[in-house]
Amino acid sequence: MTRVIEVGDGDDLPFNLVAAKADVNFPYPGEPIVSGAELQLCRIHAKKLTNVDWRRSVLDRCSFTGHYIDNNFGTETVVYADGRVATGALRACDFTEARLHACGFFNVDLGECRFAPWPTFLVMNPRVNGKVLAKKPWEGKLGVWVVVLQSQSADCDALVFDAVEMSKREKVKLESLRRALKRFEGIVVTS
Repeated sequence: MTRVIEVGDGDDLPFNLVAAKADVNFPYPGEPIVSGAELQLCRIHAKKLTNVDWRRSVLDRCSFTGHYIDNNFGTETVVYADGRVATGALRACDFTEARLHACGFFNVDLGECRFAPWPTFLVMNPRVNGKVLAKKPWEGKLGVWVVVLQSQSADCDALVFDAVEMSKREKVKLESLRRALKRFEGIVVTS
């Protein structure tokens, strides 16, 4: 029988939670704190999580479903005022059934991870590639998006976007966006 961990409305994932082969459910939209957990081979489902920083938890061979906006994944170590230490990692996770938008991946071997097909796309090394992209003409409000890329920290390996979400926000046709993205090295349009 699979262990089911459900995170309630307004609740955080318990610090120091260790789980393997479990279903971890976030059935309510929100911004829970995810820190100090170790999840291995878990299936993580979110109705809609916004601004969640997963970099302080270990996620090993987990699969993700649901909707994630402005989430960060990867590696970071934090020492809290009460002396607790949280160190994170992301290894070989599967995002093929997740909808990611403006999600950062930090200090991660992206070759080990799997992502959903188009309309998902990745901007590799956004700080560097953002400078290159800023020199190019962009339709609609996409020029603003390119400026945001340049503000990422140097340890950001990639930003992952949902082109449908971006086309709505930036007032650009989806197919025009795809054509524009495919022109540049450093942008991976998933297939």
